[in-house]
Amino acid sequence: MAPATFSGPVLAAPAASSPGGVRPGQAPSLAGLDRAPFCWSRRDQDRLPVRLRGALPSWLRGDLVRTAPALFEHNGWRADHWFDGLGLLYGFRFDASGVSFRQRLLASQVAAEAAQGQTRLASFGTRTQRSRVGRLLQPVPQATDNANVNVIPWQGAWLALTESPHQHVIDPDSLASRGLVRYDDGLPAGLLMSAHPHFDHASKALVNVGTSLGRRNQILVFRQKPGESRRQIEGSLSLKRSPYLHDFGVSERHVVLIDHPLRLSGASMLFSNRSLMEHHRWEPEQGTRLRVLDRQSGRWTTYETDTCFCFHTVNCFDDGENVVFDFLAYDDASVLAALGTEALASGQRPGLTPRYLRARLRPGGGRVELETLSPQGFEFPAIAYRRQHGQPYTVAWGASFVETSWQSQLLRVEAGQVRRFEEEGMTYGEPIFVPRPQGDSPTDGVLLSVGCHQNEPLSSLVILDAESMLPLAHCQVDLSLPLGFHGNFQAR
Repeated sequence: MAPATFSGPVLAAPAASSPGGVRPGQAPSLAGLDRAPFCWSRRDQDRLPVRLRGALPSWLRGDLVRTAPALFEHNGWRADHWFDGLGLLYGFRFDASGVSFRQRLLASQVAAEAAQGQTRLASFGTRTQRSRVGRLLQPVPQATDNANVNVIPWQGAWLALTESPHQHVIDPDSLASRGLVRYDDGLPAGLLMSAHPHFDHASKALVNVGTSLGRRNQILVFRQKPGESRRQIEGSLSLKRSPYLHDFGVSERHVVLIDHPLRLSGASMLFSNRSLMEHHRWEPEQGTRLRVLDRQSGRWTTYETDTCFCFHTVNCFDDGENVVFDFLAYDDASVLAALGTEALASGQRPGLTPRYLRARLRPGGGRVELETLSPQGFEFPAIAYRRQHGQPYTVAWGASFVETSWQSQLLRVEAGQVRRFEEEGMTYGEPIFVPRPQGDSPTDGVLLSVGCHQNEPLSSLVILDAESMLPLAHCQVDLSLPLGFHGNFQAR
């Protein structure tokens, strides 16, 4: 299949003596990232045997595919931020013969340049090293294609995504890149697309947002139907300074954007070698705005609320004339600087426990108060997506990290009540809900979560009963898999 068929303070910068990318000997060591949950071992093998403990559900058939930042130093190149590590793709396949494992480093242009010790593509927290002449010839650097944030099934293959104009088409069997997605629609070539597109079950389309940088930044909301290479715009918003958009909310009739006060001016990127993170400014006095798009009329309504910062949304649905928007919020954006590789390598552990909040958005805009849905903070939220995304829902799952270590708990949150799963010495990441065919309820199914052992070269995919949070099986491989961000399951 050819790729063409797919259709506060300023954030901390690298030290002045260390301009990012290739760094001389005085740069602090990143040796601390050679331990869990960041290290990646057995890099020379694309397939490894799987040891099964427990019993797999008889109905579980398909592929779990995930991506993660896996290499932070290579041949003189180094990543200055967790988000910039070279991307790894790995997968567990469940079929009649049992379970198998495969992995592959993403063949990106960033990885090719890193092998030469070069840093020319713009990434989130690592500075480029372009010459003065190079900056004059190309005032705004080309964006990264290191798609290490998310991977989703789409049109018979997978898409590996990051916050960039570039998306890789991934072969479902080998996990090799087939090349970049090519669009045929006239949207800006440099459109920085979110790595969190949402599936609109009513229209059978992917819905996503992207930012086009310029004197005034344009935020575009668009959808793409299966089999088409054209993206259709549902709404656009022009802002002098646009927010960092990692995720957003979609209901049947609305899209909700979080315009928090971590904002970017496109003009500041001209002729610069600074990272994308350094072009953002934290402006808490500006507060947070929720921008709601009516998907039929294209009209926007703005709501003001408390200052906060958000990576992930949980769900969004229409309730009569109101829009209910649930998301995870930090008090500020300091978590971004805390995820720099030097900080992580030195043993610092950021607080990844945002508040689980609800905004009920009534017609007309204005001020909106936020409701706390649970006292337990967590990250990497999941819901029964196929049946309840964009609809009223009752249960959310997520991962919570112990404050004094990287050990984590997997959580089931319902009406403020929390059920937990954890294993000593294990760091589990994002849980993914897989429904049981013909299940009795929307939450009848299992959770899949991949974790690494903190002291041994061992990783495990745990399969939990999604209701009780009790383990049904472990699928273990003898390597350390780095903690990643997102992945998905595709039934077969």
